[in-house]
Amino acid sequence: AGLHHQQLVDLAAPMLEGLPPGQDAAAAAAAEPASSYQGAHVHLPGAAPHANLILAFEYPGGWRDIQGSVVMTVLTYLLGGGNSFSSGGPGKGMHSRLYTRVLNYHHWVHSCSSYSNTLNDTGLMGIQAGCEPGQAQKMLDVMCAELESLTRPPPVEQLERAKAMAISLIQNALEGKAARAEDIGRQFLTYGHRVNVREYEEMIRAVSGQDIAKFTMRLLDSRPSLATFGDGADAANYDKLLQRYSQVSMHNRAANAAGAQQQPLVHGVLERLKQGFTSRRFSSSSSSSREAGSGSSRESACMSSSSSSCSSSSVSSR
Repeated sequence: AGLHHQQLVDLAAPMLEGLPPGQDAAAAAAAEPASSYQGAHVHLPGAAPHANLILAFEYPGGWRDIQGSVVMTVLTYLLGGGNSFSSGGPGKGMHSRLYTRVLNYHHWVHSCSSYSNTLNDTGLMGIQAGCEPGQAQKMLDVMCAELESLTRPPPVEQLERAKAMAISLIQNALEGKAARAEDIGRQFLTYGHRVNVREYEEMIRAVSGQDIAKFTMRLLDSRPSLATFGDGADAANYDKLLQRYSQVSMHNRAANAAGAQQQPLVHGVLERLKQGFTSRRFSSSSSSSREAGSGSSRESACMSSSSSSCSSSSVSSR
């Protein structure tokens, strides 16, 4: 940047000399209070034109589990989503699963997108959505079904699109020197070294459908967290949600998923017979969307930790 290194040291030394001696990453991690995930339900009273819901589960490891965080990143873009009233365009996630399977399918859904909040040693991953006031419980069921659908490997085309989008957005985010410097600093604080961008991209490309399925099963094995706000949002039943994700129910759904994978041959033959009568192909699309996470309140009601500014009652430092 045109500044000699020693000049930079001379300028920075007076501002840093009062700080205590540094620690390596392992010692810093040991000294940092751990975050304990609880899982909870909070309903925020207040009037709003839509019922707003955030459903999330824990993925242990957080940023320090590099491989897990890579799979989480791909899963975030695989789910995608957006808002039914935003203008469309390239890179808006119009072909993501939440857009094609939820926003294009249910007229009463106003927004639906993936949600994540990551700390150093744990994190939240799930879906946030807004819908008509009378559809809150149905919206919650749809959100659950979308997450459960990924306990089986997704189609290769969807997975490759999600990985390409993740790589593209990471490269774009690190175009500026300020963002790149911040990334270097954060990685040194978390890992004690920097993971090269090219190395991270290779890790993203290596994510398989089985990785997504295993990560999602591990995700859904935790106690769910649910935050609701707005007209009719209190109709979303947390007790039913807990029952749905009890250990017995999880094992039953896993068994059903394994059984469903044994039947593709018959269904594949039927589909080919149907396709023989027409050469037309239909693809779902939409004229509008918004990138995941935009236009939403991001109140997690799930975590509190000294390593993040986002806090609520579901994670307490021990």
